[in-house]
Amino acid sequence: MNSSEHIQAMPARRHADLDVAVPEIEISKSTPRLLRLREGMVSFWILVAIGVGGALYFQRPLLVVVAIFLWANFYGVSRSGVFTWLRVARKPAKLYSQGQTDEAEASFERALKYAETRYREGDHRRALILVMLADYSAQTARAQRAESLYQEALRILCRVIEHRPYEYFLCLNNYAVLMINWKNYDKAHALLELASEIIKPYRKFQHAQIGLVSQLLRFNLVSVLIFNKQYEAAEQLVGEFDPTAVASLSRQRKLIREMAASAQARLWCARGQYERGLQDCATISRIPQLASHPRCQALLGLQRWHEAESAISANLSSLNNLAATHPVRLDYYVFMVDCLLGRGDWQQAQTWREQALEAVTAHGLLAHRFWTEAQACWRSALERGGNHDAAAAWGLTGMASAQESQSAETAIRE
Repeated sequence: MNSSEHIQAMPARRHADLDVAVPEIEISKSTPRLLRLREGMVSFWILVAIGVGGALYFQRPLLVVVAIFLWANFYGVSRSGVFTWLRVARKPAKLYSQGQTDEAEASFERALKYAETRYREGDHRRALILVMLADYSAQTARAQRAESLYQEALRILCRVIEHRPYEYFLCLNNYAVLMINWKNYDKAHALLELASEIIKPYRKFQHAQIGLVSQLLRFNLVSVLIFNKQYEAAEQLVGEFDPTAVASLSRQRKLIREMAASAQARLWCARGQYERGLQDCATISRIPQLASHPRCQALLGLQRWHEAESAISANLSSLNNLAATHPVRLDYYVFMVDCLLGRGDWQQAQTWREQALEAVTAHGLLAHRFWTEAQACWRSALERGGNHDAAAAWGLTGMASAQESQSAETAIRE
């Protein structure tokens, strides 16, 4: 019998607008059992009592302590799934990062079958395998497959949210990030707002993991608000970043401070205050990726073309674990064209533009949104250089591409 069969399932319902499973709970009255520190303390003192009793009985205190230590570690490792389902779930992404794309897809199919046959539908381990496979699908630019896997995982996790809240909210966050990358900002906004509402009763327990994921949801929500040009709302959220939400872990507190700096840098760049954006980027050291996007924006805005080109090239090199057609890589293609146009290197700019167009044609659902943003960026770069005729020509080409991709998107949805 699987351990999940002893878990009392939470009633669940489907969110009408988002097609995701949400728990049927009263936000004001929910008291998540997992986050009660009392349970952890009881387990700790039981273990201490067993150790003391064993030491007195066997008169071999060191041997008893070592035995308990080894048993506790074995129990923890075996429960974590490191040697079973976790290894299976991680293998596709590992193979893909090594350049073994065919083997990675075969491993994906095996992992999916493993989840479906090894664990019953309500088992949280099945859901966690699906989340990792969804992350892999997003990494390899298979958006529709990733979306389907996230939704299936959420259907399971929402029923055991009181025992697995962190996993539920992390899955919902990753689903929203998928929507952000694919330019579906409205759906991403709705998902993040939903998660921010459901997580409220869990935040009051000051659990480190819940505190971290709540700040992560806020960071991504700021990004969506900036993309939608809702700068005042974004600024208000930036001011609400709270490192004390994970007061017990100094490394995570620093991570939250850097997330706040990255969000503020993005906001400065969106408002055209590029110097201030660069200053905030300079404070980010622990996770440089948080500064990569706003730093490129700031350097382009300040027309520091050579520095911008070096930064964009470095960022593209660091994204080798993503598919060549992944939207994040395409964003940097746009930056590179903008940089080359600003420098006056029209031939290279056209080469990069064609490379981006070739990559984006595989994604009907992305093309319209991507080209709408890209053409606006490139036309602005050409107009800055006084090339109004070229700007108009590129704009017309962009309109044609957008119309074709919009037709494709409509056909796919129908």
